[in-house]
Amino acid sequence: MEYCKNTCKRAILKVLGWGNIPSHIAFIMDGNRRFAKSHKLGDKEGHSMGFNALQDILETALDLGVKEVTVYAFSIENFKRPKSEVDGLMELALEKFGKMLNEGDLVDRLGIRICVSGDLSLISPELRKVMGRVVHESRTNTKATLNVCFAYTAREEMVRATKLISLGIEQGMLCVDDIDENLYQKCMYVKSNPDILVRTSGEVRFSDFLLWQSSFACVMFMKVLWPDFTFLHFIYIVLYYQFHHSELMKRLASYSKLTNTSNSLTHNNIHSEKNSRVSDTKRLIHKEQNNNKSDERF
Repeated sequence: MEYCKNTCKRAILKVLGWGNIPSHIAFIMDGNRRFAKSHKLGDKEGHSMGFNALQDILETALDLGVKEVTVYAFSIENFKRPKSEVDGLMELALEKFGKMLNEGDLVDRLGIRICVSGDLSLISPELRKVMGRVVHESRTNTKATLNVCFAYTAREEMVRATKLISLGIEQGMLCVDDIDENLYQKCMYVKSNPDILVRTSGEVRFSDFLLWQSSFACVMFMKVLWPDFTFLHFIYIVLYYQFHHSELMKRLASYSKLTNTSNSLTHNNIHSEKNSRVSDTKRLIHKEQNNNKSDERF
């Protein structure tokens, strides 16, 4: 039975692979607590079931050829939840990252590079150390990347990027003319844009997740709770992306054309200003030389 199931999955993925495959998928993994409540489980058990669902989806995504997955694991706003729930989430994170480190089942078997993004000064030194070791030991894996957004909000990410650029200007490594979208994105935690952003549980909001990077993403809000997210749900989001792919590409191309035109005009203006400054400097030098020659004659 299991063999037939796996054979069907491989066949479906092969057919799906004839279409456009998203390179980067982002998930707001919502609904763990509601799942736990509906199944008379504790909150920690609900979040643990959510982690298991993530592992299954990662395997499917890699089999399809997806190169990057970003998940919203813990928001800075989540620290406002009851202390018992926050402590349980931190214990679960320590357990799961420790499992990645000690057993390597998710990391080594799938060849995934792990990146952890967020204000990690807000979490315990013990958890920060384990996360750092997982990131370090998986750094050479090249099959795919898993970005885990932990103690993260997009607002904090953008404030941090702004501070980094300001610091570069203060230290003379950058000038104001260097600031553009590309530089700003390089200063973000998550440096690539998702093709699809999916939120489960029926909530229709971004909750401060990848606000900069998701400008041209295909966005889906699904009613399914995250622990119930299955292979068929994953197939559905990819089909949805493929159906809307040409429209998304047109919008992106239109924006890129507008941006390139704007950048070209800005570059011409800067170049014109530089030429003007050079001409003024040449005239000043010429005037000084003439004055010197006049002084020499007398």
